[in-house]
Amino acid sequence: MIMKIKNYLIKQAGLLLMLLASLAQVNAQTIEAEAFVESAYVIVHDAELFSGGQFVEMNAAYGSYVKYMITVPAAGTYDFAIDYATMNGRSMYIKVENYVPVIAVFDIFTGSWDGSEGTDEEGNPLSGIMTLTLPVYLNAGENEVEIGAFDGKDGSFAPNFDKFTVSPSDETLVPAVLPAALTFEAENASVISVEVNDAECYSGGKGVFNIGASSKVQFENIDVSEEGSYNVTAYYTTFGERNFTVKANNFLPVKMPCKIGLPYWTCPENEEQANDPTRPNILKKTVQVWLNAGSNNTVTISSFQSGFCPNLDKIEIVKSGLALEKPDYEVMAAVFDFTDNVVDFAADFMEEQVTDSANISRLIDNNEYTIYTNEGVSSTKITAKTAYPIILTGYAIAGAFGQSNELLDDWTLEYSTDGAEWNAVAKTLTTDAGFYRNITTGYNLDNLVSAQYYRLTATGNGKVEIGEWQLFGVPYISAEQPFPNDDLTAYVDFNEILNYSMGDPDGWNRGEGGNEVFENVFDKQLNTVYTVADQKNFYVQFETPDFVTLKSYALTGRFNWPGRNPSKWKIEALDLETGEWLVLDARENIKFPANASTLMFNIKEPVETVLYKLSVEDSAGDGTINLVQWQMFKDWFGVSQQPDGISNIAYNLPVTIVSNKGAIQLYSTSAKDLPFTVFDLLGKRIESGVCRQGLTEINADNGIYIIRIGETASKVLVK
Repeated sequence: MIMKIKNYLIKQAGLLLMLLASLAQVNAQTIEAEAFVESAYVIVHDAELFSGGQFVEMNAAYGSYVKYMITVPAAGTYDFAIDYATMNGRSMYIKVENYVPVIAVFDIFTGSWDGSEGTDEEGNPLSGIMTLTLPVYLNAGENEVEIGAFDGKDGSFAPNFDKFTVSPSDETLVPAVLPAALTFEAENASVISVEVNDAECYSGGKGVFNIGASSKVQFENIDVSEEGSYNVTAYYTTFGERNFTVKANNFLPVKMPCKIGLPYWTCPENEEQANDPTRPNILKKTVQVWLNAGSNNTVTISSFQSGFCPNLDKIEIVKSGLALEKPDYEVMAAVFDFTDNVVDFAADFMEEQVTDSANISRLIDNNEYTIYTNEGVSSTKITAKTAYPIILTGYAIAGAFGQSNELLDDWTLEYSTDGAEWNAVAKTLTTDAGFYRNITTGYNLDNLVSAQYYRLTATGNGKVEIGEWQLFGVPYISAEQPFPNDDLTAYVDFNEILNYSMGDPDGWNRGEGGNEVFENVFDKQLNTVYTVADQKNFYVQFETPDFVTLKSYALTGRFNWPGRNPSKWKIEALDLETGEWLVLDARENIKFPANASTLMFNIKEPVETVLYKLSVEDSAGDGTINLVQWQMFKDWFGVSQQPDGISNIAYNLPVTIVSNKGAIQLYSTSAKDLPFTVFDLLGKRIESGVCRQGLTEINADNGIYIIRIGETASKVLVK
């Protein structure tokens, strides 16, 4: 009897062990990466330190993925523990059936690519293989699970993929069904300054080519059911590394770097290229944008920093599994135009129906989200007198954000040499960004129109609302000397300029036909230029005969080749006591708003010295760089010349500050809430709060106040 009981217990223990083993199999499944049932454009590498002796390499540019069939007893959330190796930031997606994919971001690095241990920059040990765990929803029964490379900020490759383990999770996910992707052929988009050509390997048999500095490819009427983060995937071909810029609606644009190339520019040139099993014939790149619910979305593809883009086949838009905060609106207005440089603010802006200076300031504050309003009229005329005659090479107008854009079709701009006789300004090209439009005039030295007076006629329904009015161009005071005198070279004869200046590199073709040398930036002429060939940086410095304090400066670009304009630079002054260069002003990612345009900037903290230097550090995309003029002045311009109480701190934040009849008004284009504090001149806190997108108004008595937003402070006068 005892023996029977003993045998029974042994048998039951065996059954229990088998049950526990079975449960363990249900609770945790480990799948080697190379054990896929389907794949596309992946490479399986032998590597002895990985668990199965192999790992999988995937590239998002190729659309690489692997598929597995995973069976679980119950629907719910499961942990996917992914073993990987990577030495930089990489990403993958996990897509179960028809649900929105889960994005795995691998930002903790391993000691090597091959699974061996290593150390970080400080000598701390790093494992050769690490594990990232994240929750994923699975249906009861069999699930098709697709894992692929996902474009990340550092590139298109996935980490070296070893294996993954699936087990029940403590978290709870509610899956969302992935809507069908929307596909838009590039050749059917609204295009500017591109070529639409046949391409037999492209999906529609055509594509868009030669996307450059002034090009736009705009996809309109994009309809999505809910607002949020969406993947925009560009299908492209390129022989070399090139970039796109992707912009959704009026939100900040996103760089789309296309680092992976092909052995051809458009389509395969032979059978070997066409049938390469390691890659597709057309590549793809994905970034995230924010779309609004409804059918009025636009996505615009354009050049990044004026460089040439890949050739574009089509784009695909689908709901993203990667969370994205709602971005800020892009301020499309240029950082400077000639309405900023008026001599007498009160006298040089004339309204048909007079309002007030604070209202006018919203018209010319280089921010299209602040609105000039003229109530009770259906049309109004506003005249601006610039500081001196200019060749108007372009201009910008903006209506009110969110209102009908059709009214802008009726707006007109005129010019006059004397303020009495008026002529219509020519329009040769319009860049339409909805409520903001940038218009090219075609005026240049061969089609010369120079004027000092400009008149805008704007229309509205019951009231006229204008978001912005900007005038772009270059000075043209006379044919002998187009540029005004400045205070950097004021006491130096140009024939002796080399005794006071130097530049490195020297320039192009000194003494020959071009003679595009550095001293040309001081000659006050429009038909000469400084060229640095096959290089994107230079410096020029000037020694003044006596001590001088210069408070503003101007740079002028050429009439063609916008990609050769500077985009990043700094102005420096020599500290004669320490012998060190002091940075007076630094700019980056600056775009000249039109061919042949001047940009001016104030120096916040000027110093007295005898030696100034301009250091240009990057072009607008081209491998060669040009500059027409560099001038500096003793006086500030713009804000300091306007009535007290008007101040713009968009230099650091997307906020404009104005005073208006007993109140301080904050106009913000940021989707984020920005805390602010108001102080009096003695440092006493008057009020604190949050500046939200749109208008925030603060009641204030007459006086001078300091408004701090983040790390930026600005003075404003209320009266």
